Amino acid sequence: MRSHNGDASPPAEPGPQPAQRQPQPVRPQPQPPRSICDRLDRALGVIAGRMVSAVIAELPPAQVVPELGHGELSGLAFAGVELFARCLREDRLPTPAELALLKPSVALSAPDEVASEAMLMAHHIGARITLEEVARLAGPGEEDDVIAVAVFLQRFLPMLIPGVGAVAATNTGHAAQRELLRELVGALLAGAPAEVLADRAGVVLGAAHVVAVLRARQPGAPDRTGRYARRLHEAFGTCFGPAVPVAVDDDGRGATALLPVDDDDSAAVIDRIPALLAAAAEALDGALVDVAVAAADRRARLPEAHEQATELLRLARALERAPGLFQLDDLLVEYQLTRPSVALPAIEHLLDGLEDKPDLQRTLRTYLALDLRRQEAATALHIHPNTLDYRLRRIAELTGADPTTARGLHLLSAGLTARAARRDP
Repeated sequence: MRSHNGDASPPAEPGPQPAQRQPQPVRPQPQPPRSICDRLDRALGVIAGRMVSAVIAELPPAQVVPELGHGELSGLAFAGVELFARCLREDRLPTPAELALLKPSVALSAPDEVASEAMLMAHHIGARITLEEVARLAGPGEEDDVIAVAVFLQRFLPMLIPGVGAVAATNTGHAAQRELLRELVGALLAGAPAEVLADRAGVVLGAAHVVAVLRARQPGAPDRTGRYARRLHEAFGTCFGPAVPVAVDDDGRGATALLPVDDDDSAAVIDRIPALLAAAAEALDGALVDVAVAAADRRARLPEAHEQATELLRLARALERAPGLFQLDDLLVEYQLTRPSVALPAIEHLLDGLEDKPDLQRTLRTYLALDLRRQEAATALHIHPNTLDYRLRRIAELTGADPTTARGLHLLSAGLTARAARRDP
């Protein structure tokens, strides 16, 4: 720069320069410990078993799902720890698709009354067991590897928790809807006003319905977790739509449903019952299932139809019919024979003479079941045909009704039906 007289001015002295900040060394991220990954892969089954035992031992009994058994719970635990081991080895977090594969198992293991806190606790127990096993598997000098696994576990676990919370919230909502539908069924079968309940449940009430009473033949423990209730609702929803009024029995082994009828075509509804039987059997782990149905052409007749369907189901079981669908036409004579009347006690007493003679009772039932075919009846009873003839004569002497005559057959058949119906199946 020049001054006003043209002389060059001396350069300005440089001021103090700011201190240069030295770059900090970047700490390397812990790498997947390959040797521990290999040992972890070999111990997946052991870890899953310990997880199940710890969850059952540490959570209150009401928050565990006993119906699942160790097998299914171990499958859920194994899937989770296997995903963790795979992600650890590949040094990545699970993808949404991988997490989605765990959702059906998570939903299955989430009882409706279990708070989300309990479900989260189960996952934290699983994380603790995993880390304990990793520490046990580690050898001398692998302390840093254990720390690396622990750091990765803290990144992995939060990926599972949102799904658990969502499942718990969904299950709570579904449980509330099922309870509404149960109250709606109760009101309709009691002949009480049900419009408000129907609106709350999102059900459009029609006039005509088919009442379906479903029941598994094998008894079961109380469905404390709501597992079978969920499954049965899903079975009805699959076959008849999600807004069908269904009330599941307390033990989860049966249900009563009011199936809406369109255009007075109850036959079209009943045609879909075989699909319901298959879906319900699957929902109840392969149990044998019966469904009895009765139609009501208006809401006022729903209680009557329910009583008929319930009695048909009871009668079919008392008569030892094969599992399946039962309508009034299937048990028309038997149903009428067992209606209360002054003649019913006399019909029941026809067989009093056979009370202490089980061989004669079995002979009569077999003879009638095989449509009076003498040779086949003798073979089924493992006796000679002449012995069968002798037993038939004894039945005639003791009851006063000859099974070789049309009238005697009618009377004896009615007596067997009336006695069977009197017993609880």
